[in-house]
Amino acid sequence: MFSDRPELTDDGNPYDFSEWSERELFGSSIAYLASIDKVEDGGLTIYGKFHSDQWGDFKTFLRFHVENNKITKLEVIQDGNKHLWIKKATGLGVSEFMLRFMAWLCLKDNTLSGSQMCIVTGPRIDLAIALIDRMKKLFATSRGIAHFMKC
Repeated sequence: MFSDRPELTDDGNPYDFSEWSERELFGSSIAYLASIDKVEDGGLTIYGKFHSDQWGDFKTFLRFHVENNKITKLEVIQDGNKHLWIKKATGLGVSEFMLRFMAWLCLKDNTLSGSQMCIVTGPRIDLAIALIDRMKKLFATSRGIAHFMKC
């Protein structure tokens, strides 16, 4: 089924297929695909939930590359594990936009249920507190959503 030396990437990082499989799937902790949620590309892309005793439960997708009826590459990607970094100057309105965008992402549906978001402000704790306060003000008590943050 697999070629003699299949390539493997896990979240974009290349690994030796045999070593990764032994460590992640057959090592001291139990790991398995707990559910299959969607299949695309004629079965070459599989979306689902993965369970690992070491890493917990998370959404993932597997993308298989096939040549001559053999799997030559497997990409394992944690679905939804996206990071965004913005380095900016003050006064551009980017902080306000990002806070509102983060709030919208959290409230638009249940996709991020059980997830966490992080705002890194460097050594300025006063800026972090001000951003958290601004996020809380988006949800005034009159809207019935106040005090949902643990800050």
